[in-house]
Formats: sequence, C-alpha cells, structure tokens
Amino acid sequence: MEPQTRRILDILEREVRAICADEGVECTDLSALLVKLERHEAGVRELSAPVAEALRSLLSLRRDLLAVHVRGHR
Repeated sequence: MEPQTRRILDILEREVRAICADEGVECTDLSALLVKLERHEAGVRELSAPVAEALRSLLSLRRDLLAVHVRGHR
C-alpha cells in the first residue's frame, strides 16, 4: 500500500474511532460497524442522523480505498 493511501486510511480510522468514543459506540471491527450502520442495527440506532451519516461516509471511503488497493494489486 502506498504511504499516502496508508496515511489517509489512518486518518479515516482515527476519526471514526474518535466519533465512536464520543458516542459510546463499539468500533473494534470497522467493517462490521459499517454493516450495522447500513442496516440500522441495534447499537447504532440511537445515533443522531448527522453522526450516523458521518460514520457511514467515513467508513464507506475507507472501504472504497481498501477496494482500490486490492484491485490495483491483481
């Protein structure tokens, strides 16, 4: 993975973890957290709409960056 991509991923992950800590949301598995947000599952339903959307956006960007990295190495 390119250093610039790694730095961007690190920033996205730090921001997600900071939001989760502020909101009291479990976020050890970021991929699972995105699925929960997309499905409005227990544990994320109590989040305000702006917070849930911010987390969804950050995690979607992370997912997309990781997907581009994987496709680029095939």
